[in-house]
Amino acid sequence: MDVDIATIIQLGVPLLAVGGAWGTTKAVQNGLKSRVKELEVTKEDVVDRLARIETKLDILMEKK
Repeated sequence: MDVDIATIIQLGVPLLAVGGAWGTTKAVQNGLKSRVKELEVTKEDVVDRLARIETKLDILMEKK
């Protein structure tokens, strides 16, 4: 079977495109995972702060 350069290019270009798309998708997913983790930590901090504020407000309301 004769394999010429045109056949290699015809097979290689789509494979490179698929590989590039796959790599880009994985990079985006990894970026999203790290941002979601950061948001979860931030959310926990905000919930903790709000709970403290609520407690302080309850104490102030009881003193009235």
